[in-house]
Amino acid sequence: MTEEFKNKILKEKEEDRIKADAIKKRENGIAVARLISFLAAFVLTYLGLVNGNYFLPAGIVLFVAFFILIRISDKEAEEKKHLLARTAVLSRHLFRLDDRWKTIEEDGKDYLQDDDTLSMDLDLLGKGSLFQLLNLGHTSLGKSIFAETVSLKKNHIEERKDRFDAAKELSENPDLLVDFEAASETIHLREEEKKKAEEERKNTLETEEMEEESKDDSSKEEALKKDTSKEEALQEDTSKEDGKGFPFFYFLLMILIPVANVYAILANLLGAKSMAIPFAVFAVSFILTSSMSANLAKYEYELKAYGPSTGDFQKLLQLIANGDFKSRLLRDMKEEISGNQGMMKKMKAMQRINQFDALTYNPVLHLILAGFLGYDFYIAYAAFKWQKKSGKVFEEALVLIGRFEELMSLSEIFLIRDVTEAEILPGTEMKVVAENMRHPMIQTSAVVGNVATVEKALTIITGSNMSGKTTYLRTLALNLVLAYIGTGVTADSFKAPVMRIFTSMRVHDDVANGISTFYAEILRIKSMAEYIEERKQSGDLPAFCLIDEIFKGTNSADRIVGAKEALQKLSVDNNMVLVSTHDFELCNITTKNNDKADNYHFSEYYDENELKFSYKIQNGPCTTTNARAILRLAGLMND
Repeated sequence: MTEEFKNKILKEKEEDRIKADAIKKRENGIAVARLISFLAAFVLTYLGLVNGNYFLPAGIVLFVAFFILIRISDKEAEEKKHLLARTAVLSRHLFRLDDRWKTIEEDGKDYLQDDDTLSMDLDLLGKGSLFQLLNLGHTSLGKSIFAETVSLKKNHIEERKDRFDAAKELSENPDLLVDFEAASETIHLREEEKKKAEEERKNTLETEEMEEESKDDSSKEEALKKDTSKEEALQEDTSKEDGKGFPFFYFLLMILIPVANVYAILANLLGAKSMAIPFAVFAVSFILTSSMSANLAKYEYELKAYGPSTGDFQKLLQLIANGDFKSRLLRDMKEEISGNQGMMKKMKAMQRINQFDALTYNPVLHLILAGFLGYDFYIAYAAFKWQKKSGKVFEEALVLIGRFEELMSLSEIFLIRDVTEAEILPGTEMKVVAENMRHPMIQTSAVVGNVATVEKALTIITGSNMSGKTTYLRTLALNLVLAYIGTGVTADSFKAPVMRIFTSMRVHDDVANGISTFYAEILRIKSMAEYIEERKQSGDLPAFCLIDEIFKGTNSADRIVGAKEALQKLSVDNNMVLVSTHDFELCNITTKNNDKADNYHFSEYYDENELKFSYKIQNGPCTTTNARAILRLAGLMND
């Protein structure tokens, strides 16, 4: 699948490049045509008005042509932006097929908490993480949902099968993945542009106000806050208006303003023969409408916040609605969008309101509409009615899009790695068995597969330096994570029960708080022991503890004694402990139930006096060492 997917991406990138080049050529022609049509329209219209001849209709036609060219140009610019987004999306898919995926900007570090040792030990979040490899989300909610999922902060075991089916189905439709991510990327780029423009506006405003020496500091701060936090103010006003109806006075104005204007015009046509009265009525109507704008804003918060983005929301939701899905989760999402009371229907209503509201962005047109019709009252009432009926739809849509992005991220591993579905064993079968198990973050061409047979409470892994012990522990744990979150595992087969994963791998000191590396590791292992003790009463999941180089921060004599005690304390009931060590003395350890620990090892070999590793796990304890050989290779030890 990975090679087929790679070829498909390369082909689509070339097709998009050809389309982008064609747009670039058309842009130049359209720009010239726009300039010529505008100049010609201006000249012909002027001649027509001055001479009163046929030049005027020709000028009007050319002005129409000019506006049509503007519309075409806007569409071309939108298509170009979409192609740029697609190129970025396709490039990231290619990066995930080799080590370039570590250059992808979004790595999930913003979601990595200081106490999340599991994510740090297993590279679930942050630089070079599982999140960075798989994330296809662009919305804030989509990224945060996936971060919660991949770091096991949210339990998805109950719906694991449904999630796997949905992710697998999405992987079989890569065109949908690319189109959805490209549309989301386009929206993201547009939002970033808006944010940048807003920041520049705020900075400019702040500078201008600081230069106004006549104002004291408190008034300047209040003015800036008032201007730059309009949305917050509107939201607060809106919350105050919850449950209240649209004021009756506004209804009266909606009727009186257009009636008064029509009456004044008819009176003028029928006898008054003076424009003073219609002009006065028009002016009063405009002033009255404009003076109410702050109050009307209370009813337009959703319109102003989401109205301009309605088309973007619809584009994303339509991609889901068009899918012919078989998996339950995707079918349910589709129903939420396109059912009789679905999101799409509500958003179309908002889009119509937004289209009418967009007319007010033209100051001349707004002057006419507000003065003649009291147009702003009609917009506010339409927004108010929509809010009462469908006010939560955008929040619901953001959640649904975020959930869909999470499933997309789960599907990515099907395209970039060779995966299978894990078999989740009942709690009575405490074993982890895998064939050709591979590290998910090592590219397919370089990864080494291994077997896993963990059937006892305690497993000891010994081996030479750099031989693969730590990587093996992470490979096992990462595949458990993939199985639990509901996606494919990188193995030919993988069986495991549901357990809570604990790790003690990347243990660091904390000088500021007076914690040494050794004590930091003790705290990690203590948390494992406390959980195991508490679950005797709580009945929580059994623990799966992975400890790398146990107690490496202290001397060998204390390390061996302490390790034996700790491992015997952890390997009780149906909990499972895997520990890597250089201390061969731990190979003969027994549990409190007098069960002998299972032993596996990694080793090196020499090829023409060159130190090499197979990275293959083998039965039994290790019988060789290579520290001296490595020291000699580094030039730190003589032969």
